[in-house]
Amino acid sequence: MKKFVSQQTFSRLSKRTSSSTFGLTKKFNNSNRNNAVLSNVRNLVALAIVAMMNVSMMCAQNIAIKAPAFAQPLVEQWIKSYNDSHSASESVSLAAKNAEADIQITVSEQQAKQLGQSNIVFGRYAILPFAAAGSEAARTFGNKKLNKTRLAHIYFNLDEEEDEFGDYTDSHKGMTIYSGNSQATVANSFAEYFGQQSTAFRGKRIQGDDRFVNLAVSRDQKGLALNAVSNLYDLNSRSLREGIQLLNLDVNRRVQTALNDNNLDELISVLEENESDAIAIANIGLSYDAQNPQTAEFVSWVLTEGVKYNHQFGLLNTKVDLQASK
Repeated sequence: MKKFVSQQTFSRLSKRTSSSTFGLTKKFNNSNRNNAVLSNVRNLVALAIVAMMNVSMMCAQNIAIKAPAFAQPLVEQWIKSYNDSHSASESVSLAAKNAEADIQITVSEQQAKQLGQSNIVFGRYAILPFAAAGSEAARTFGNKKLNKTRLAHIYFNLDEEEDEFGDYTDSHKGMTIYSGNSQATVANSFAEYFGQQSTAFRGKRIQGDDRFVNLAVSRDQKGLALNAVSNLYDLNSRSLREGIQLLNLDVNRRVQTALNDNNLDELISVLEENESDAIAIANIGLSYDAQNPQTAEFVSWVLTEGVKYNHQFGLLNTKVDLQASK
């Protein structure tokens, strides 16, 4: 027998159903709002973490140093000593080839001016003229005492009226002068020492690092060249590199003895106390942004701690350092 729902009962059921549906809908909407809030919170937290990571990366930015080959062993020693005594967020490293650098080693006034930043001197280096051992060039100048004026007439194109040493000038005829031609070449300082522009060099200019000058002259029986002592002496044996013969210079007895003894440490010690006009001595410095606290801190460390390695890597101390050590 069929049962029919009364109108009143149907009305009550409808109200209950509507009430239940409204409650579920309300809960569902509240749940959506809560999920949206949580999602926004997560996004904000993620952004905060990314921002903190960026700040951390900026604080931990590595300081990159660019140096010519003869100064790289020194810089590598600095890096080891500095990184061992500082946190990872203050680390330094050698700049990759052709990469930008925060600090550059400068070997001439010309280079320092071109970089246009703060430049501070931490040492000095000697530049010596040489030829390939046993070559015709080495034999030609083996018995000639070369002073500053005579060297200038051999290595540079000077006005004829300035040539007071015809016998020495004639000797270089047929010889080829090899000198560096990069921004960081010591040839620029050699020219500055003789009061010349680097464009006044005779012979061939060698691109790239100054170590290639040694290679070029080793292949030429009539080649003459110049280089920093760190490129001429082996830093381990402390004697001249194989195949190098220094030109005979007009120097005092102590300097001559040091050159004859073929000992880098003796030569450095003597040159710090005895200057000779036949040997060019140039400053070596650091070009850097003084407004950057990280680079400024490292430069300060070099001036107090890094300079202790100067002699080990073929450099002379500055006159200020020498006075302070007495």
